[in-house]
Amino acid sequence: MSERFEKNLVHNRDALRRFISSKVRDRQEVDDLVQETLARTLSSADRNRVKEPFAYAMQVAKTVVIDYWRKERGEPIGEDVVEIADEYCPMEKQSQHQRLRDLVGIVEAMPELRREVFIRRRLDGQTREEIASALGMSVEAVKKHITRAMADLAVGMEAKGWVD
Repeated sequence: MSERFEKNLVHNRDALRRFISSKVRDRQEVDDLVQETLARTLSSADRNRVKEPFAYAMQVAKTVVIDYWRKERGEPIGEDVVEIADEYCPMEKQSQHQRLRDLVGIVEAMPELRREVFIRRRLDGQTREEIASALGMSVEAVKKHITRAMADLAVGMEAKGWVD
């Protein structure tokens, strides 16, 4: 068991409590749900692979809260209800911003035409045919640029340690 993993959870216990308190009306249940969250997190996490213990614990907390609501059947269950506000996940927010900067860097490093095709397809939602027409190329060429862009992303993500 990783000492860093445990310290991270202990350090963020109050944030877990605040999150669960914001979702469960019965304050007497909150401590039990926090303990359940910590127990599940510690028993299920592969501490060597989880890079953000607090973010992982927040996902477990969502599941614990949903399980509680299902058992109690007194409160609605929905993704909008268990959405985690940014103030509960400052480390996750920072991690997401860094990943976004890294992804932008990977895309910016692509050759200009490949980047243009990728952005039009994946970000702007244009069809292959629309891209081909706008850039004066064949649909097959568009497909090749998209494939190569996805390969560039995969290599960049692997270099950042995001995938095995």
